[in-house]
Amino acid sequence: MKLLSYINKLFILLFLSMGVTNISYAGLFDDWTDNQLCEWMDQSSPPRIIQNLVNNRKISCSKGVAKPLTASEIQVEKKDEQARLKSIEASNAFDGNYTFKLFSYGEMWGYMMKTHMGGGFFEIRNGVITIAAKNRTRINTFSGAMVEASVDNKYYNSFDGRVDKSGIIVANFLYNPCSEGDCGGAQNIPVSGSIEGLEFTGNFIMGNGPDFKQIIFELEDTN
Repeated sequence: MKLLSYINKLFILLFLSMGVTNISYAGLFDDWTDNQLCEWMDQSSPPRIIQNLVNNRKISCSKGVAKPLTASEIQVEKKDEQARLKSIEASNAFDGNYTFKLFSYGEMWGYMMKTHMGGGFFEIRNGVITIAAKNRTRINTFSGAMVEASVDNKYYNSFDGRVDKSGIIVANFLYNPCSEGDCGGAQNIPVSGSIEGLEFTGNFIMGNGPDFKQIIFELEDTN
């Protein structure tokens, strides 16, 4: 049985390395030790889901051996998130306002579903992207109704993005598509995409993984 489970995991990782992401991995990697994950990190291009799991467990890998991140290393990790934003040269070429709708895409009740989670306006000023305080909406995860999101909404207020002169976007977004406190709690999600594609996305890891929900921003140019 253990051999069969291991073979199944190898097939899943093969699919992931080919870019296939619209399948469920429920429970497949729950019993993997930190060291087993780190063995995959020794590859030149480890599967993204393995990278996400390593990041989510707050461990570092060296020659297949895992060790917990120290408090100072976690602080460095946060600085790296800011460095990611600084790595892109912000441009005012796309300054203006853009309507957006926020979606999550993942498995629900055995089916892959795209769920409308909210919306609002992106404001781009000198290449810096934020979410406008007015006209925000969010889904009420208990009733399923779309309601107004307050100016104090921590998720929308957390959005911090940059766009370069070619329209490439990188951003960080604190979010939890589940009910408050569920699915492991809110995570800082790196998102990326392009203005011309009118979409950018990131992955929210469910609990300790490896299942995830894709977070999708769909844009409309209102300029």
